[in-house]
Amino acid sequence: MSDPLFTKQWYLINTGQADGTPGLDLNVAEAWELGYTGKGVTIAIMDDGRHYR
Repeated sequence: MSDPLFTKQWYLINTGQADGTPGLDLNVAEAWELGYTGKGVTIAIMDDGRHYR
């Protein structure tokens, strides 16, 4: 990867960095190997800002 901060993004490919659990990630490597890039995809995150206890 050309992103200099890629290794800090443990949720993409978790190798245990930052004392994390190796393999506990988004499993994106397999999708990238199949040619999926996300190009043309739009996402939205909705958050009501409420906190429940």
